[in-house]
Amino acid sequence: EGSLGSSAEAGAVISSGDARVYVSERAIDDRAGERTATVVGARAPLGPDSRIYSEYQWEDGETGRREVSLLGVQRQWDAGPGLRLVVGGEASDVTGGAQISRRTAATTSLSYVNDRGFKAVTRQQVRFESGTTPREQLLSVTRIDRRLGPSVTLLGNFRYSRTSRRDTGEVEARLEERGLGFAYRPVAHDRFNALARYTRVLDLRPVSGSPLGGSERVLDVIALDTACGLTRRLEWLSKIAWRSQEERHDGVVPATSRAWLAIQRLNLEVWKPIAFGVEYRVLDQPDTDDRRQGFLTEVLWAPHDSFRVGGGFNFTEFSDDAVSTNDYSVRGWFLRVQGRY
Repeated sequence: EGSLGSSAEAGAVISSGDARVYVSERAIDDRAGERTATVVGARAPLGPDSRIYSEYQWEDGETGRREVSLLGVQRQWDAGPGLRLVVGGEASDVTGGAQISRRTAATTSLSYVNDRGFKAVTRQQVRFESGTTPREQLLSVTRIDRRLGPSVTLLGNFRYSRTSRRDTGEVEARLEERGLGFAYRPVAHDRFNALARYTRVLDLRPVSGSPLGGSERVLDVIALDTACGLTRRLEWLSKIAWRSQEERHDGVVPATSRAWLAIQRLNLEVWKPIAFGVEYRVLDQPDTDDRRQGFLTEVLWAPHDSFRVGGGFNFTEFSDDAVSTNDYSVRGWFLRVQGRY
């Protein structure tokens, strides 16, 4: 149940060795309307390093009936010590009313890790979509971790995606994200941890009522996150971020805005698996003389050392994600799951 609608799902899985068959029934009521879907799928190995999978969906909604079929295959090679290559392909068909489309995709993933603290993974994918509007989409994700010392790690990431029409070559959307960061995680103790990051995002999106490609957003974000254990039961977390945003429109002078985000939080362990958290947030935008602030409260439950569930109420209207462009609609109840290491 959420502010954008509600949904429910029930299903079952039958496993035999590494093979599995699953079925589920979904009911959804959101901004796209009411609809139900039945999903049947199977997954099985094709030898020790390969697998094949298939899925079928039957969906009924206010816009009519839609059917989706999908078939995919994946192969993995261990090319050397720490070096792994994964190649996969996928084809799907969507049929519904007057809409008939087909999508094919090919994916390649290469990863490398060694005992000197270096990890790298890159994933490339190309998709082709046919139908009323034939499209091509390219996706690229690369991440590198390099340990500079026992407690300091260099982090780098790059993401890129582009969607274009195959009949005209027109670029409909493009996303480019570059990031560089340093993580301080002491080996001898866990009392203080820190993460400093710089992120640059270029986002080109279709604009309703305007020619595609007529609006572009560029974000530069610098953020510092810290966590400090004051006592055995009390933890202090802090986040400070600065963001510069530039909006570019065809025929219009670019508009630049700046924003500061500051968050201070205390987590108090009330009982061994239960903790209570309270944080104070401030979002300041000096160019528009706009300042928003408020509290967030949360109850945390840690059934395991590396797993935590929290729920609470956000009294502010803005997100704690410095890269996100706020629409000031996040006020209210929330539930989240955290993995820790």
